[in-house]
Amino acid sequence: MAADPPVDGARTARAVRDYYEGNTRLFLSLGIGATTLAMRRAVWADGVENLRQSVDYVNVLIAAEILAFDARRGGGGGDGDARRGGGGGGAGGEPLRVLDIGCGVGGSLLFLCRAVGEALQGVGVTISPRQADIARRQARLRGLAHRLSFVAGDFCAVPVQARFHCAFAIESFVHFPEPGSFFTAAARSLEPGARLVVVDDFLSVDRHSPRERRLVLAFKAGWILSSLCTVERAARSAADAGLRLVDNRDLSPFLSQLPLAPPVLRALALLVAALPLPWSYWRSTAGSLALAACQKAGLVQYRCLVFEKAGG
Repeated sequence: MAADPPVDGARTARAVRDYYEGNTRLFLSLGIGATTLAMRRAVWADGVENLRQSVDYVNVLIAAEILAFDARRGGGGGDGDARRGGGGGGAGGEPLRVLDIGCGVGGSLLFLCRAVGEALQGVGVTISPRQADIARRQARLRGLAHRLSFVAGDFCAVPVQARFHCAFAIESFVHFPEPGSFFTAAARSLEPGARLVVVDDFLSVDRHSPRERRLVLAFKAGWILSSLCTVERAARSAADAGLRLVDNRDLSPFLSQLPLAPPVLRALALLVAALPLPWSYWRSTAGSLALAACQKAGLVQYRCLVFEKAGG
């Protein structure tokens, strides 16, 4: 694939903000988010028995990283089973500070409060003021406003005062103007030895045929994905920011796929992407169809990457 043109970071941030300002309530009412407060894909991995567990699967992976960090620093890490919750002590009484980059309406941090235990204190950053308002309300309803706070703004520009023991980004990394800006901002927010979990889409290769490129571009345009890249490029950008890739899991086999033949799905995705309708949700639908076509063609993989900041 030819090199993409330079990205205007401020313009990209505005586009992503407008996308979520216009779509969040529909995502919550029409998708799985109504009961889970999640706006992401379900992962039907081994041992997952129902929709709730499939949506929480990546939360469980993140909880395990937080508990492992706590165990390494001598905090005990609770009973080690994030599905049961109630773990985490915090070494020497120090809170476990957790950062959600692109927190949506707060569902993951609410889950982690239960899974990790009383020691967890979380901050969520979302580019959408509407999402931040919903997340704050959900935290208040659950009596967790003293442990969780939510900030609306561009993560690259929002000053984060604390240093965190763990940070995570679920389907938000790809929205950043370019990978380097994400990893630089993330590394700045982490304690030495802390870990960053990124769950997102990644290109399987960086060169495509003209037909493949049309699908990838339709996906990028539909969901505003300036940082869609290969794992290798992400790892290089992370290394430049002082973050070492320590784990790389492919979750793609556990995703549901549309029951359409690849040629039909490809044609439908390109047709919908070509229709210039002005609705935010139409843009999301176009991106979803293009993603499904990219997945069927093996162009995009859904991965969980774990990075560690040097100096721990």
